[in-house]
Amino acid sequence: MARALHAEPARSIAVMPNNEEAALEVWHSLDHAAAAFEAATSINAEEQSTDVEDEAAASSMPEPAATLDLGDGKPLPVLIPGSEQFANRLRKNARLRRKWAKREGVSCYRVYDADLPGYAAAIDLYAGAGEDEGKTFVHVAEYAAPSSIDELKARHRMSDILAITPVVLGVPPERVFSKTRRRDRGGSQYRDAGDRSFVATVEEDGSLFEVDLAGYVDTGIFLDHRDTRHMVGEMAAGGDFLNLFAYTGTATVHA
Repeated sequence: MARALHAEPARSIAVMPNNEEAALEVWHSLDHAAAAFEAATSINAEEQSTDVEDEAAASSMPEPAATLDLGDGKPLPVLIPGSEQFANRLRKNARLRRKWAKREGVSCYRVYDADLPGYAAAIDLYAGAGEDEGKTFVHVAEYAAPSSIDELKARHRMSDILAITPVVLGVPPERVFSKTRRRDRGGSQYRDAGDRSFVATVEEDGSLFEVDLAGYVDTGIFLDHRDTRHMVGEMAAGGDFLNLFAYTGTATVHA
């Protein structure tokens, strides 16, 4: 072991047992050699462990299965070849919904709601107002896959959704926020995301609202209640209004 570590003995004595030349080597202590050997083997073990971890990390990153041409001149790699159908559906939906939103004067609306089997997500578009004027934000809420769906395939589809959505909608990736919608015990889906929070300002019927795109599964303004809020505003005009069922207060603002 000491020779392998390039250590030298303190003294060497020549002897001739059985008329054969030999040498006795005298070492003061092998503690230093043992320590060096342990350190060397430890380093080797760490290097081997690091190599294994690197190989595992590399193997955990799946190779793209296809490349999509989304019309921006930059081929987009995807994990599921069928994700092209999602891209086409999202593009079609966005084109039609934008026309409708412009006609109705709506700036926050849903562009996709689990239209295709397997691509189970709700995608909402929010046009910024006030200090966020000129910015567009996208909120992607994944519907948690049932146990009958392969978990890995579901993750790959969601990965493709998040890669395709900003390109098709023309929104910077940093303004796309994703969550998973699942019910906790007790049936509640309004889960706090802890420290994560991103608040943006949007407009509806002439009023400004703050939406939290990252803190909860829902942003604070329920887009499917838009007509109800508008109706409340019309019915409460010129009178007093007491909201006994307030949650985020958006109907109260309309009143």
